[in-house]
Amino acid sequence: MLPIISIICLLSIGIILLLLEIIVIPGLPIVGIVGLLFETGSIWACYYYYGQSAATWYALSVIIFTIFLVVIAFKSNFWNKFALNKSLIAFKEKEKFTQVNIGDVGITNSTLRPSGKATFKELSLEVVSISGLIPPKTEVSVVLIKPGKIFVKTII
Repeated sequence: MLPIISIICLLSIGIILLLLEIIVIPGLPIVGIVGLLFETGSIWACYYYYGQSAATWYALSVIIFTIFLVVIAFKSNFWNKFALNKSLIAFKEKEKFTQVNIGDVGITNSTLRPSGKATFKELSLEVVSISGLIPPKTEVSVVLIKPGKIFVKTII
């Protein structure tokens, strides 16, 4: 009973690693190679414990099952659930940063704790307060602009 459990465990680990290679980390082929080594190890264990006839059928079954699993997974829309189909907001807001300059005055839309939203020249942007908590509807001015961040302070 122990040999069949070890064969099934090796095969299961191999299939899981192959699926991880395809789904989670497609750029790193080491995981897929290790998965194939586990599947090969399960085939070798079957040869060792059950002989050539049973192992040949088992090897054909493993190969057909693995190919079937990958083909079915690609034909279904299963992979679309894992794909990033939306662009990052930071890249779209990059254009807005060029329209704001140091010294521009705006009004906070939300409480800055220390970050929140503020409106400058009719543009609603994510800003960071350098002077602590700032309540909504407070006038602020831009003091520093870094890539992806606009730093503001209250106008006294």
